Amino acid sequence: MRSSVHCLWNRIVPGILLGTLLGTAPLPAQEKPSVPRLKPVSMDGDPGDGERVYLQGCWACHGLAGDGKGPASAGMSPPPTDFTAPGAFRDKPDATLLDAILKGKPGTAMFPQGLVPQSAVDAVAFLRTLPRAPGEEKGFLDALAHADKEKGRALYNSRCWPCHGPTGRGNGPAAAALRPPPADFTDPGKVADRTAARLYSVLSRGIPGTAMAAQPFTEKERFDLIAYLRSLVQYGDGGGAPREGLVPGDTRKGKELYDRRCWACHGSSGGGDGPAAADMIPAPTRFSDYEAMRNRRDPEWILAIQSGVPGTAMYAQRLTPAEIQDLIAYLRTLGRRKAETLVP
Repeated sequence: MRSSVHCLWNRIVPGILLGTLLGTAPLPAQEKPSVPRLKPVSMDGDPGDGERVYLQGCWACHGLAGDGKGPASAGMSPPPTDFTAPGAFRDKPDATLLDAILKGKPGTAMFPQGLVPQSAVDAVAFLRTLPRAPGEEKGFLDALAHADKEKGRALYNSRCWPCHGPTGRGNGPAAAALRPPPADFTDPGKVADRTAARLYSVLSRGIPGTAMAAQPFTEKERFDLIAYLRSLVQYGDGGGAPREGLVPGDTRKGKELYDRRCWACHGSSGGGDGPAAADMIPAPTRFSDYEAMRNRRDPEWILAIQSGVPGTAMYAQRLTPAEIQDLIAYLRTLGRRKAETLVP
């Protein structure tokens, strides 16, 4: 009996193995390939997500405010679309805008954007928030007209000056390490480009690719700061001449003021090495540094003396306009002395 079972086993096992090798034995059932599921698209769009898409890929041509005047727009023909115009989207259904985003516009600089469908829909939702109706524009201008420039100055001194400098020239202590450099708000050549709407957009959204981040200001604070920023351009005369109404100061009187009020920090000869300077961070200004002082314009001196320099030991000085001019006249002689000693 055992031998017959052994013989039967010897016959069955090789048959199973051979059938497997030849493909005659049943194979386990294969799973059906899964059909990829498409992520549903909300055609309502999310303007918040669309804003992020815009700041990643659109602002360089169309501008932070959407006015078609971004840094890359110069020389483009036709120019980028101005999304802020009241009739920008008149007779333009979503399908037309989506086609322009996903397929580009032949004959223009607008190339196809590699966006997933939901991001494209979100971008359209954001673009539709950009046009300003005439009533909205009036409200914007009214808010700017009622802005408080002095409150804007306080905001600037608390948050902006380390990069943009005490007078807005873009030469703050942090500016040397920033690429691209901070904006110079005193440059008269930029006035036309820096509209209130653009400044508002920059404060609200920041500038991608720069150190300028969105600022956590209320709407009223934004308008106050814009009013102050726009006032800084009066200092951008480019020639270093005193403002109208100011007369050259008296260096003798200025030296008397300096010896009374300034030497303890700035030193007897303006080297920033007075007896009180040792523990000051940052160190007092070296008025004797000719290269650093020769391009410093009167309005910068005036602002530092009248308002102090935030983040330093330099506090506002209570001097009359005439005393300020006398002091500035003397400070300028400290810088010249170093240069004159180099002349044989």
